Amino acid sequence: MIGIYSHPHGISLNGREWALDRKDGDVMLFDSIGSALSWFNEMHGEDLTEDDWAEYGVHFGEFDE
Repeated sequence: MIGIYSHPHGISLNGREWALDRKDGDVMLFDSIGSALSWFNEMHGEDLTEDDWAEYGVHFGEFDE
């Protein structure tokens, strides 16, 4: 499953912080990067690509924790 994450303070050594469905909730999981990207764009009123979001420190990837 695919999740949306960022690295705390933009430092990859800090690990990943995953997007949750609510505070102290479950990790938001999607069937594909495309569906995660569509949802994220809709929530933020944007139409950006995965690479565009990476410039802001937002990444989409396999949830493996």
